[in-house]
Amino acid sequence: MLPETESTPIALTLNELLTNAIKHSPQGEVVCQVDIAGHGDTDADADTRAE
Repeated sequence: MLPETESTPIALTLNELLTNAIKHSPQGEVVCQVDIAGHGDTDADADTRAE
């Protein structure tokens, strides 16, 4: 588990990423995937899929 000093900036960044994806995408589906691969490797991706 991450300490609060590390997890808070990550949570804020993910929140901003998703907010921007929803706000600036055409109507459709927004998909978010966060992969945590151990050893400190993390990847976040947000994708919009317009209908």
